[in-house]
Amino acid sequence: MAKVMITGANGNIGVVLTEHLKKNHDLTLVDVDFSNLSDSLLEGTTYLNLDLVKRVSTRSTNLGNITRVNDISRRVTSGVISIEEAY
Repeated sequence: MAKVMITGANGNIGVVLTEHLKKNHDLTLVDVDFSNLSDSLLEGTTYLNLDLVKRVSTRSTNLGNITRVNDISRRVTSGVISIEEAY
């Protein structure tokens, strides 16, 4: 079973994606607040409620950063590193 991490799991896309993938994937859901998600949606998933949110003051597209974040996400979902090590 493939492992998938969904960031922003409580958002519109995250909820739909979770519902679609949860039957055939090992999901880790990450968000700052899970109060709006139903128990049935969270059932069978691992979810991480973040305590710290950092706002982005300037926005730009840095492909190097995107590549690093994707690499970290892949390593967390494959079990190579823990979420604590990723942070």
